[in-house]
Amino acid sequence: MKAIVATAGLIAIAGQIAGAQTIFRKVETKKPGFKLTAKVPVFTHKTPVTAMTNNAMMAWVKSEQSKAAKQWGKPPKDSPVKEYTWDAAPTVSYFYAPRLASVSFLVYEYSGGAHPNHWYRTFNYGTVDGKAKRLTITDLFAKTTNAADIKQQITDLLLNKARLEERASFVNDGTVTKLSEELLNSFVVERDGIKYLIAPYEFGAYAEGDFQIKLSLSELGPDFRRSLLLVR
Repeated sequence: MKAIVATAGLIAIAGQIAGAQTIFRKVETKKPGFKLTAKVPVFTHKTPVTAMTNNAMMAWVKSEQSKAAKQWGKPPKDSPVKEYTWDAAPTVSYFYAPRLASVSFLVYEYSGGAHPNHWYRTFNYGTVDGKAKRLTITDLFAKTTNAADIKQQITDLLLNKARLEERASFVNDGTVTKLSEELLNSFVVERDGIKYLIAPYEFGAYAEGDFQIKLSLSELGPDFRRSLLLVR
């Protein structure tokens, strides 16, 4: 049976972030044996940054819901779990329509097994050198800064902070010594720096939980593009 993706009407109106109005749309995949839901921010200002962000978030949600329904299959008749679930809840970390949008989704999923799982997906879009684009960690620094040096700086900052927590067992026992491109870009931008959202199994076992590690402007150094955070 083909999954049907339906976008319901507006369900909420959010407050102002840097003077920008945000609405939310509910997105569901309707299929027997599944409950696949999400709430997706929609920025109402019409700029290249908002268009890219809105399109990317909506496309990702629909793709992930369709993929989950296909991969999981329908729960067996004798299964104690009658309905598999997937849900994405957003947080808008920073938004200034002409220059920057930063959003994260906390994704919960359960398709049987010992426990549910959760993970993060981040969306960062901004204007760099006059062009709107998806931002990677290297885009947040001056063009004169070497990309490899930026990645090493961020890696060192994150791992050093993680070592301060005993529960980061994979970092403390030496299992994790470098970070993937995906993890290096698992950040959101805030008014006073950036915050990394690190899912279970990345720095420790599932029971050791996830990690949210803040890097301040002073830690990011003088090459960080502070102009991205200015609303004027």
